[in-house]
Amino acid sequence: MNTSQISRRDNFKFSMLLNDKRYRSYTFQFLALLILIFIMAYLGKNLLENLASAGLNISYSFLGEASGYDINQRLIEYNSQSTHLRAAFVGVLNTLLVAFLGCIMATFFWSDGWYFAFVQQLDRCQVNDDLC
Repeated sequence: MNTSQISRRDNFKFSMLLNDKRYRSYTFQFLALLILIFIMAYLGKNLLENLASAGLNISYSFLGEASGYDINQRLIEYNSQSTHLRAAFVGVLNTLLVAFLGCIMATFFWSDGWYFAFVQQLDRCQVNDDLC
């Protein structure tokens, strides 16, 4: 580093936060973050005040209660008397199963383009009335 770069870093001024291109984007991002934090704090405070005035509280106790609904596709034992927490777990497992099968199918059908080549070959056979 030469001495002009070192002296530029040592002579930081508060006005550089808005006037210097190097710092302006960080300044605006920091201000946006502060505004977002204040908005979330206000909404949280408002929520707690309104719940207290209505005599309600935030609780996860419902997760231990019987769900009262059935889930047809399930990997583990579940019935309508199972808890909401178990239903959520069944839902997560079902989502993971679908994601896994989707990855397998995408890899199988679209690897090396063989599937599309096969479909094109079938299309050519139908257009030319050939037996393939």
